[in-house]
Amino acid sequence: MKIFMFVAGLLALLLGACSSPAAGTDPAQAQTFVVASAAAAITPFAIPTETPAPLPTQTPLPSPTVTAQSTKDNCRHALDSGVAGQTHSTIVKNETTGTVSVSLTLYKPNAFGQCGYIVVSNMSGNSSDTADLPAGSWSAYAWAKGKGNTAIGSGSFVVQPALSRKMEVCVRSGKIVYQSQC
Repeated sequence: MKIFMFVAGLLALLLGACSSPAAGTDPAQAQTFVVASAAAAITPFAIPTETPAPLPTQTPLPSPTVTAQSTKDNCRHALDSGVAGQTHSTIVKNETTGTVSVSLTLYKPNAFGQCGYIVVSNMSGNSSDTADLPAGSWSAYAWAKGKGNTAIGSGSFVVQPALSRKMEVCVRSGKIVYQSQC
């Protein structure tokens, strides 16, 4: 904007200086007329204009920076146990006669800001497997393989940090039990 005003003023001065004065006009009056004309041309650009206030935006606030997996709503993914803290080796037992799969879910962020699920798949009847579970609040859900994937049971439990005793998640018909030695 300032460049435009400068160019307009300079152009007015040059045009006025190059023109011949009218008959009977004093050169000093002609110069005064040119300067006044330039000032009149520039003045409208020098008047401040109202700038509207910025409108509020719907920009979401940044989330806490614990980790990318730090919210309860964001626990629907495989658990990265490598960053979830010290793990506790836990035996998962299928005490039914059918083949089951078990979903173990750390359903809210633990002390390391981690949550997610671990799936132990296709456990045949009366078999066991091992899962490394970090400390935190867990839920378990088991379902039978077959027509319609029938639910077997569910339950919840808390894995304490630095457990020293052997713990087991036992899948039974209608429920899941977490205890030491099923």
